[in-house]
Amino acid sequence: MDKAYCIDDLRELANYSGNFSQMGKDYLISRLRLPGQMLTTTTETVRLDGLTMLLTLKGSMKIMINTETYDLTENSLMVTGPGSTFRPVTPVSENLEAYFLFISPKFVADINIDLNVLQKSHLSHKRSPLLPLKPEKAILLGQYMEMLHISASANPVSDIITKNISRSLISALVYQLMQIADTMYDRDIDCNGNGDSRTGARRLTYVKEFMTLVHSHYSTERTVGFYASKLCISPKYLSFIIKEVTGRSAADWIDEYVIIEAKNMLRFSGMNVQQVAYALNFSNQSAFGKYFKHLTGMSPTQFQKN
Repeated sequence: MDKAYCIDDLRELANYSGNFSQMGKDYLISRLRLPGQMLTTTTETVRLDGLTMLLTLKGSMKIMINTETYDLTENSLMVTGPGSTFRPVTPVSENLEAYFLFISPKFVADINIDLNVLQKSHLSHKRSPLLPLKPEKAILLGQYMEMLHISASANPVSDIITKNISRSLISALVYQLMQIADTMYDRDIDCNGNGDSRTGARRLTYVKEFMTLVHSHYSTERTVGFYASKLCISPKYLSFIIKEVTGRSAADWIDEYVIIEAKNMLRFSGMNVQQVAYALNFSNQSAFGKYFKHLTGMSPTQFQKN
């Protein structure tokens, strides 16, 4: 992999799908139907230089995102940010119906989204790129994407009104995603008996703030104590809350962030093991190697050669 795919590169792939539209350099959207050639024309790993959404309405496929393989089944959504790596690992099913949306980094920056709302949303710290959906929610998101497709097909690209229509539609799509993710998360909390009381609400706030902090500091801070101090609670209490609400320990969440980034850097950054170790704030290569092998079962060098 020697470059990040931008909108012009994806346009060449989209030509194979036979049904796509493009809003200049801002975004590209493709309606994928049988046989889904756009996703099977290359088996190479590419780094996508933009925000990517893949909504599967029917059928299924396997896709490797940031070295992890995910099953995209009927009514599921994959969301990845700029710099994520992407590779189809099997042919898609014959009944595939899906939407592929790619938004350029510049257009993402231009979208009018309240960052305070996004920061508080579960979507902002959801580590997995895959979101399972209820059928009616998948249909709803598909309607937003269809409107983007129609807008790009029917309106002049250079028109400022067209640009504003696109910004508004994508803003509405992102807000809708936030609402779906938060509703699913809050429902899970309620099912555990934690969401109806002030204590439950406070715990949920701690979880969201913890995830946001980990997202910002995982490359330099790996101790539960650091995050507990930021939240003004004890490490023991933070560990208890995170485990009770998410089913995983605070340390597990921190390690997951670090390991995913370490895998990406080892495989795609061009850095050697020592450089990756220092970039992730390990004292030396040996300490990084022990940490990585403990969590993955192989050394960084072995992983890099795979």
